[in-house]
This record gives sequence, structure tokens and C-alpha cells, in this order.
Amino acid sequence: MKGSRAALARYFYRAGLLILGLPIAAAALVTLEPPNNFLSAIVIMLTFLGLQAMLFLIGSRISVLDSEMLYMMLHMRLVASGKPPTGRIFRAVADYPDVYKEYSSIFKSIYDLGREWGYSFPRAVAIAAERVENSVLSNILQRLSGVLAVGEDVEEFLEREYRTLMSEYENVYTRTMNSARVLLGIYVTMLGSLVFLVSTFMVLAFFFGGDTGILLLSYSAVTAGSLLLGLLVFMALKQEPFEYRGKPEIPKYRIIKYGGALSLLAGAAIGSAVIVLKGGLDFMGLAQAYAAAGILMLPLGILARIEESRVRNADEFFPVFIRSYGSHLATVGNMVKALEPLLISNLGVIMGPMKRLYSRLKNSVNTMVAWDLFSAEVGSEMARRGVVMFIDTVEAGGDANLAGALISDHHNDMNRLRKLRYQVASTFSSTLFIMHGAAIVILLIMSKLLELFSQILNQLTVQLPPEIADIFPFRSMDVTILPVLNLVFITTMVVVNSAVVTRVTPGSKLTLYFYLALYLLLSAGSIFVAVKIIDFVIGSIVVPQDVVPTEGF
Repeated sequence: MKGSRAALARYFYRAGLLILGLPIAAAALVTLEPPNNFLSAIVIMLTFLGLQAMLFLIGSRISVLDSEMLYMMLHMRLVASGKPPTGRIFRAVADYPDVYKEYSSIFKSIYDLGREWGYSFPRAVAIAAERVENSVLSNILQRLSGVLAVGEDVEEFLEREYRTLMSEYENVYTRTMNSARVLLGIYVTMLGSLVFLVSTFMVLAFFFGGDTGILLLSYSAVTAGSLLLGLLVFMALKQEPFEYRGKPEIPKYRIIKYGGALSLLAGAAIGSAVIVLKGGLDFMGLAQAYAAAGILMLPLGILARIEESRVRNADEFFPVFIRSYGSHLATVGNMVKALEPLLISNLGVIMGPMKRLYSRLKNSVNTMVAWDLFSAEVGSEMARRGVVMFIDTVEAGGDANLAGALISDHHNDMNRLRKLRYQVASTFSSTLFIMHGAAIVILLIMSKLLELFSQILNQLTVQLPPEIADIFPFRSMDVTILPVLNLVFITTMVVVNSAVVTRVTPGSKLTLYFYLALYLLLSAGSIFVAVKIIDFVIGSIVVPQDVVPTEGF
């Protein structure tokens, strides 16, 4: 069941934090010298325990009320408007497992108990209510069992329940977005803090013996920290249905999905080839590798972004279409004639699919096939669900005018809530974009300064007498590992930030390729800017004549 899977997922994430924290703490014990190793291990475990506590608080506030439940209740309410047999109302959910997922199996079991096993429907609903772990659905089924037992009007009951659920969903959604603003602000702040933490450990490594183990530990800690921050966002915010999810898969979505994956692999291969051709990993080579990968992924990313914009526009026009079509169908009683007045209207991106729908229906193509193709051409999951509810209501003898009006109102409400989330995501993505670039610039400047001071110190210790060099507190350190460490950390930031922005923004999952390309190009530009700035400043002010900074480190 849905509730049990969600609970198992939360337990897995909590256990995963402890499992991930233990080897990092053990690495601190082995790498560092006493007493710093013990202090570092304690701080690491306290950090992971604090993150586990945050996950517990987030998980305990995740509502079991979701959009699928709203669609389910509206679907049953519309089918009930035709006063069909009770079993037909349950089939409205049971017959569409690709739309209602786990809810479909619950109502299929109710239908089977009532039709195949000889139970009365009140008893079948009561049995299902006892087995469902979702508390909201369990309470609804208990009340529905009572309504069926005493013979009350099921349509009125479902109408009340739907209105109550919608009101509660809007309240929960608004509270979630308010909490998301705080959480996403923490995410951006912590990202900056991780970079300053690495910079601090660079200074400590230089001033206290030149131990590269401190660098390895600090980079490992902040890399794991960025992953955990992304995990927190994924736990707190659920991805909303957006692009068409029906079968078969739309060709253009397949092209973007698999083409994006191939471009990602090709980008990684080209980036690696750039590093090999330069004869080793340096920071300018790293910038060129990121730029090559980003440019390669950008075309498919832009295509995914364009498709996302098209679907968003379709979701704006679909409520108008379905309301008007329901009104026309209730008047003329013919699907083809009901479409004719809409052919001369202006419904944006829906016009093309609507004209093809008209041609198919007029040429006696199967009704469900024609409407399924219409949903696929529109490309919106909201439109697909609206079409499923509308056609099923009409086939069950329900009120087409009522179906069009309620589906339109429902989609307008969902669009309004989506815009609220989009506002939150837009502010967050803009802030994160700036912070990502600034973090890389700061990280690269500190890396260059550490390399420069190590070079200067190495020359000074060679020139000092042995008795003074032995008591000199500073030591040069091996800075050849810095490009590798920065490669791992920056790549992790690119992937995590791209995934987080995709998760937060109400849109297509395929736009992950767009954000990956964007953050790869931003990383390349930030590295280039940082290298040029630090070479100019150090070359003109700090560096002695015999220590000239090399281009690109």
C-alpha cells in the first residue's frame, strides 16, 4: 500500500544517514591526528544525527493526502451523477491503474469482493477500510460504508468528501510552500557554508603542517553534505504530475529522454578526452571539459524546456476547452457536433490536437482511441486525467455539462496551486544559480592561493638555514590533488543542484538535461573567471618576479 511504501522509504533514508555517517567518521579517526580526529568524528556524527532529526520532522509532516486522491474522488463523484449501479462507481477507479496507481488496486478489491465473492458492497468497503494504511482514505471508506448501508445518496456524499478534501489539500499545499521557502533558503545558505568550510580547512592545512589528509577529509565531508542537502529537498517536496504519462510513450519524449542520456555520456567522454589531451588535470582543462559537456547537452535541454512551456500553456487552455465542450455535448448530444463550435475559437496549443480529434471522430475512429490520441498530442498529464474522467462519466450516463464544469474548476485550482509553487521555485533557482557561480569562484581562488603559498614557502624553506627551517611552523603541501578534489566537488554540486531545481520546479522531469547543461556552462565560466582574476591579482601585486603564475594553474 501507498502508506507502507512511504513509511519504508522514510526508514530507509534515516538508516542511510547513519550508514553514510559512520565511514566518514571512521575516515576522520584514521586520517587525522589526535585529538582532532576524535573531535572531527564527533562533529560528523552529530551532523548526521541532526540531519536525521530534520528528516524525521519532515517525514512526520508529509500529508497522506495527494493529488491522485483528489482526482479519484472527483472521478467517482462524476460517474455517480449518472446514478449507475454501485459497482460501476468503484470501477471508475479500478479500471485505470496507470492513473490512480495503488488506489486502483484498493477499489478493484472492493469491486471483486462485491461481485465475485458475494459480499455486500457496504461490507466490502468496510473490509477495505480496515486494511488501508492511509488514514484519510480509511476514514472516507468507513463513512462510505455507512452511507451505502443506509441507502443515502452516494453522489451527495462524494460531493461533500471531494469539497472537503480539496479545501484541506489547498491548506496543506499552501503550508508546504511556506515551509519550502524556509527549507530552500537553508539549502542555499548551507551550500555557501560548505564552500567556506572547505576554504577554512585549506587554511588550517597550510598553517598546521601541510597535512593533505585534512583536505581529503574536508572535501569528502562537504561533498557528502551537498548530497544530504539534496536528499532533504527530495524528501520534503514531491514531484507533481506534469507531462503525459500514458502508453505508448510519446516519441518526442522518448527522443529527449534517451537523447539526453546519450548526450550526458558523450559529454562525460568529451570532457575526459579534453583532460587527457591536455596531459593532465588542471583548472583550465576542467573548465574546458565542463564547457564541452554543457554545450553538447544544451540543444536537447532547450528542446525539453520548449516542450515544458508548451505543456504549461496547454494546461492553461484545457479548462476552457473541457468546460465548453461539456456544455455543448449536453446540448447537442453528439461528440462530433459538440466540437464544431470550438474549431473556430482560439484555444492556443490545443487547437491542432482538437482539429485532429474532430477528424478522427467524424471518420468513426473508436472514441477511446481518438481521445487517447488527443491526450497524447496535448502532452499534459492533467489533460489526460481530465479526458479520462470526462469520457468515463459520459459512458456511465453522467451529466456532461456538470463533468466539464467540475473538471474545469478542478484544473483551475490545480493550476493556481502550481503557480504558487512556481513562484517559490523561480526565486530559489535564481538565488541558487548566483550562489553556485560565487561558490566556485571562491573555491578556485582559495585553491590558487593555497598553491601559490605552497610554492613560495617551498622556496623559502630551501633558502633558510636547517636549524631555522626545522622550527618554522609552516610547511608546503602537495597541491596536485586540488584539481581532482575540485572536480569531484564541483561535479557533485552540478548534479545535485540540477536535480534539486528540477524537483522543486513544477514541470517536466526531462528539463533535468537543461539544468545540467546550464550548471555545467556556469561552472566552466566561473572557473575561467576565477583563474583570470587570481592570476591578474597575484601576478601584479603578490607574486615575486621568480614565481610567475602559470596559465590555468
